[in-house]
This record gives sequence, structure tokens and C-alpha cells, in this order.
Amino acid sequence: MREDTLRYYSGFIFRGDGIGFSEGTVAMEDGFVVEDGSPKNFGSIDGVKNTRNAIIAPLFFNAHTHLGDSFITDPPQGGLEKMVIPPDGVKHQRLRSTPKKLIGESILRELKFMASSGTGFFCDYREGGVNGLDAMNIAKETGKIAGFDIPTGLVLGRPTAGLDFRELDELLELSDGLGLNSLSDFSSDEIMEITGLVQDRGKLFSTHLSEGRRERPGPAVECNAWPLIHLACATDDDLRKIAEAQVPVVVCPRSNLMFSLMPNVYRMIKAGVEIMIGTDNSFLTRPDMYAELDVLYRIFMHMNRGEIDGIRKLYHSSLGIPLLEFGRKYARGSHRGKFETGFNIAVNGFTEGAQAVYQAINNSVGAGMSEIEYFIVNRASVMDVIDLRTA
Repeated sequence: MREDTLRYYSGFIFRGDGIGFSEGTVAMEDGFVVEDGSPKNFGSIDGVKNTRNAIIAPLFFNAHTHLGDSFITDPPQGGLEKMVIPPDGVKHQRLRSTPKKLIGESILRELKFMASSGTGFFCDYREGGVNGLDAMNIAKETGKIAGFDIPTGLVLGRPTAGLDFRELDELLELSDGLGLNSLSDFSSDEIMEITGLVQDRGKLFSTHLSEGRRERPGPAVECNAWPLIHLACATDDDLRKIAEAQVPVVVCPRSNLMFSLMPNVYRMIKAGVEIMIGTDNSFLTRPDMYAELDVLYRIFMHMNRGEIDGIRKLYHSSLGIPLLEFGRKYARGSHRGKFETGFNIAVNGFTEGAQAVYQAINNSVGAGMSEIEYFIVNRASVMDVIDLRTA
């Protein structure tokens, strides 16, 4: 460990595993956390850079994106089916008529935006079959050649039409699994064949469910779909069944609101559903997790004012911690969301706005760590982010 390359950060640190924020000090060297312990005052030791009153947390995990449609700039006109449902929704028409190089360039812009705004991990649902996956690869390769620091991503493919085993084999070879628009696009026998192929490859199978209309959760649970996306139209009984099956739900409130839908996160939490957070279609909502949290917080407060435990759960659902669950699900274990000395984890720091929060917590009678979650969920923005790996 070389003192001239170390950077110490003292303040409130999110360590995960149900602990939340606590005071302490971490030392980082070349992107690694090499020391994690109790609060320390390093004063002005020669060669040691020390930042005090910091708020330090894992990078966000954006659990559901469609980055390839970000080149579409037309304002949305029409409902959910007209705009985004395949095969003839406006989005899909535009994707089919646009060169994959242009789609790849638009994906790269979104990846760079995520990297600069505190998102370190994402799961993208690529439409368009193999061409859709090619566009993502163009973005990644271009970013790598240019030296951009882009988030780590899981990429799920989607068949272009019907059950084509040749296409499915190629998609599974090139991706981390499959992300379907809806199970209703296939017969029950076809779904069984598809999920069998996915499981044989040890990959992920996910689907949208009850986005614009209620769909029974039984078939999705029975075929081990994981996670489920949206559930904006689910009933209380649906949510209980999903919670019992221990299948997480990814909510995308800003996208849902564009079509007069609203995920009932309060009912989800009460039912025991594990929530993850995504930003959905990039032509409707930029992949900005701070904006997503802000809207989600306001929805939650509208449904149940003042329950601080719910606010904490919403914040924790947005972090890199849920990425561990993805890893446990299909043998792609990752320590990148976990705060442990020696692992190359990705962490956020915050600027002056967070410094004021730190001081307020120290100076206020009765204030506590929940104020940090409140600040991040309701007040912080991309302007507050510092990537401590490169600071």
C-alpha cells in the first residue's frame, strides 16, 4: 500500500447487508477499497489525501433499460400499445428502419450518461434479435476503443418473431439470456421449450408482466421468469403470489406514468415483494436513477405518507446490492455491489449538498441515518455525484 496513491474518505458509508449507513473511513487505491474501518482523523499527513464529511454509497444498478431506442426524439403520441408494444408499436417500427450503427451510437451516449450520473451496472433488454445485440456490441466496442468508462451490463436478447430455434441458439450464445415482451406472445408449450433452452445454458429468463393490463402471475412463476418487469396492473393477490415465489419485481415509474399507469410500490412492499428499479425506454425517460428515485418517492408518499422504512427500502432497491441477487440466480456471482475491503467495488461520493446533510445530521437533535436516504431519494441529482474511483 503506497501512501502517495491513497485517498481517504471519512463520513457516512453505506455497507449493505441490512446495515445501511454508518460512520467510518475508507481508503481507496486504484479503484480498490483497501481499508474500511471506524472514523479516523488523518490530519495533514504528508502524501495522504483526506476528504471529510463524505457520503459514500455503491453505484446504482439500473435493473431495466431499453437503451437502443434513445435515438427516437419524436414526442410520444398515443397509448402504450401504439408506442411500445411489438411488433407494430412506433418504437419497433423505428428500430427496424434504423441502421444498427446509428442505434449503437445512441446506446453509447446513454452508457456514457449512466457512467457520469452514478450508475455502475445495468440490465438491458435488447429488441430486434441478433441485430439488436450487435448494436449493443457496437456501443461497447466503440466506448472501449475511445477509453470511455462505461457501466457493467447484463444484456438480454429477444426473438424477432415466433419460435425459431436457430435464432434462439444464436441469441443465447451472444447474450446473458432472454427478456420477453410478454409470455402471451407465445403458446404455453413454446414457453416451456424456450425456458428449457435458457436453463440448459444457465442463463437468465425474464419477462414483462401486467404492464398495461392484468396478467396472471402463475405462468411466469412456473417457468422461473426472473425478474418480472412492471406489475403496474397487478392485484394484491398477484403480488402475494410473486412474493411467496421470491421473484423480484422491477418498477419503472416514470415510463409507466407516460401512459397513465402507476406501480403501487406501497402495496408491493406490504406484500413482501422484493423491488428493483429501472428506467425502461430511453426515448421516454433518460437512464437517470436519481430522477427515477425522486418520482418513486413521491408516488410512495402519495400512497402512504411518512413511512421512513419504505423510503429506505426504495433507496436500497436502487443500489448495486441487488446485482448480487442476479449473480446468485444464475452463477454469475459478483462482489461489485458489496462493501468489503479488497474488492474492486464501485462507489459514489457526493458534493456540497451532501456535506450540508452530514452537518445537519451531526447538529440536529433526533436526526439519524434515515436523513441520508431522504437526501439521496428526494434531493440529490446527477450534479451531486463524484465517482470515487476516479476522483
